[in-house]
Amino acid sequence: MDEKNLDIYDHKHIAWSCALTQLELQTGEEGHGRTHWLATVSPDSRPHVAAVGALWVDGKFYFTSSARTRKSRNLATNPSWTISVSLDDLDLAVAGAARVVTDKATLERLVSLYVAQGWPAVR
Repeated sequence: MDEKNLDIYDHKHIAWSCALTQLELQTGEEGHGRTHWLATVSPDSRPHVAAVGALWVDGKFYFTSSARTRKSRNLATNPSWTISVSLDDLDLAVAGAARVVTDKATLERLVSLYVAQGWPAVR
């Protein structure tokens, strides 16, 4: 993972470990399910932002989406995304490329994590 501190005020560099700790805490059963903002790009290059209930698991963001949604249609034509979230003491933006998860064990683990946080995930 490449990290870049976007601070323009000459504050001390914020280590990735600070963000990582907060991401891992919010995904656990005690997590408070912060809103994550997913940005995608439509085929005609218009930006689209949607709130998602993302989970940080094993160094990756996971989120759910129906194939009919704008975000899924956008990702089907351009898998690039950015997720933003405001953590306890920093704002974070992470960019990546989406892929559909089909591994049954991973999906079961994610469902369990969503259910533990009170999300209406179905097994």
